[in-house]
Amino acid sequence: METVKDLVEAFRDDEKDEAKHSFWSDTQLIRWVNQAIDRFCVKTRSIYDSTSDFTLIDCAAGESVFPRHACIIDVVQAYTVGANGRDLEVQAPGYTRQRDLPRTGMPKIVVVDNTDLRVYPPFVAANQIQLEVIRRPIRPVGMSERIPDVPVHEREHLLLYLKHRAYRVNDAEIFDPAKSANFLAEFDQACQEYFETATAGRRSGSIRYGGL
Repeated sequence: METVKDLVEAFRDDEKDEAKHSFWSDTQLIRWVNQAIDRFCVKTRSIYDSTSDFTLIDCAAGESVFPRHACIIDVVQAYTVGANGRDLEVQAPGYTRQRDLPRTGMPKIVVVDNTDLRVYPPFVAANQIQLEVIRRPIRPVGMSERIPDVPVHEREHLLLYLKHRAYRVNDAEIFDPAKSANFLAEFDQACQEYFETATAGRRSGSIRYGGL
């Protein structure tokens, strides 16, 4: 399956959802495809990115607070660039007490919360921060577009999430909470297995998974 349309057609074929008597609209199914891709990325933490525009942050002298892009799940690494580039220690809020954070010199620490990145101490000269991040999809996709961020051999599992959502629809003919819950459990299990396989591969030095 290469496109969202391929996935939608596979769903309709599995569920015997004929065009003349369709229970689920294209609009619903496209929305659920995007939710499935997003959940796959969050559960598997498999999409590493250091090349998208939002992973390179321009920093003016005196600046210390920068917005965190909404698709970033986690910041794996951060460093300043240029001749005097250096690694920054990535921390969660509260890891270092506020009074103990560095106030002078070159930036050393970047504290990452749900909305911002805060650099300590602030930049004394213009620079850039390069991020390596784990992310979710950057934007939603439409019917004719290719399925992003999910490897080809894992795309069949996206159908499980579509079926989970499909049988939650509040319609007497199709509402089946038990079936819906089973499909979600199968989907999450498939994501967990992929996460464990990818994590083991990274520990052994294999190339990271992260694309089509």
